[in-house]
Amino acid sequence: MFRNKLINDYITAGFERETAISELDFVCDVVFNLTPVDILLNKNIPENFEEELKKIITKRITTKRPVQQIVGRAYFMNKVYKVSEDVLIPRPETELLVLKAEEIIKKHKVKNFLDIGTGTGCIAISLLELCPDLKAQAVDISGKALEIARQNSDEHRVSERLTLKKSDLFSEAEGKFDLIISNPPYIPIKDKPSLQSEVRDFEPETALFTNDEEGIEVYKKIIAQAPNYLNNGGYLMFEIGYNQSELLRELFEVQKNYSDFELIKDLSENDRVVFARLG
Repeated sequence: MFRNKLINDYITAGFERETAISELDFVCDVVFNLTPVDILLNKNIPENFEEELKKIITKRITTKRPVQQIVGRAYFMNKVYKVSEDVLIPRPETELLVLKAEEIIKKHKVKNFLDIGTGTGCIAISLLELCPDLKAQAVDISGKALEIARQNSDEHRVSERLTLKKSDLFSEAEGKFDLIISNPPYIPIKDKPSLQSEVRDFEPETALFTNDEEGIEVYKKIIAQAPNYLNNGGYLMFEIGYNQSELLRELFEVQKNYSDFELIKDLSENDRVVFARLG
């Protein structure tokens, strides 16, 4: 009955039923370590559970703040990561970038990589967990984001293989890499009014928006500078917006030192990942 009441509160506030169920299950898992079956069977229910859960859900539906920020946790690759208002909340779409990177790493015996704009660190940390012999550098322009990434790398026990640096793109990166990977800002600032309030009002602008018309200014900088940091035959790969694949293809072609450009679509058939090889 209590769960149904909270679901109805969501719906009354204008949320979809599927969202309500998903977010309730998420909060019960990451905050209270409870499954839906635990709740149904009234098993291992902590004291004040209903009161504390109601506080969280009430804050969510009245403020529209993402529930991940409210509880300070988010899912990525079926694992839990610490988040805050200083980092982009990991998206399921980014898992495709990680899975393709894992494939390249294992096929080409990649030994190290650079993650640009690491945020929570979820991309770098996931790859280090998937590939135990791998080492990485991860950079971000935000010191607060790097602190979140540092906490996540400790929680996921990969900190010995991950070097974190405050850096504006490549400015503080050291050495050369077999792979450079990034999920940079790619939404033109002019599109901000059209975004969901959860994104527009609560997530960090520096992780989302660009000042150019097409959202490609950061890609352009990385593609131009990456040859100075990639080993010959190394790969550069990005997550992209749904309408940016041809623009990225042109950016790679202009540089003339990349080959084997490839595009991957996500489950919704949107263009999502691009990559190319140096040399």
